[in-house]
Amino acid sequence: MRAIAGLQAATRSVGRTSEVFAVVIRQAVGLGKTSEWVKRELRFEAMVQEVESRAALARLDLEHSGAVDDNLLDLYNERLNRFNSIY
Repeated sequence: MRAIAGLQAATRSVGRTSEVFAVVIRQAVGLGKTSEWVKRELRFEAMVQEVESRAALARLDLEHSGAVDDNLLDLYNERLNRFNSIY
């Protein structure tokens, strides 16, 4: 619930919060992700609302994650394509 509340505070819009939540849930189901993944990605989406640059934030997270592996690259691509893909 904290992740949703944080997203709501960042978007300041019930409609946008609902849209982002639905897209993250749909992506999680399509990719077989866990509830922890959903919480982390809702927090990421809240941060995107503040910086208004999904690509820059995803790249920054990737650069500061240490050793880059396939899982991190997958996450980077999932984040960049979240609103472009249908899951």
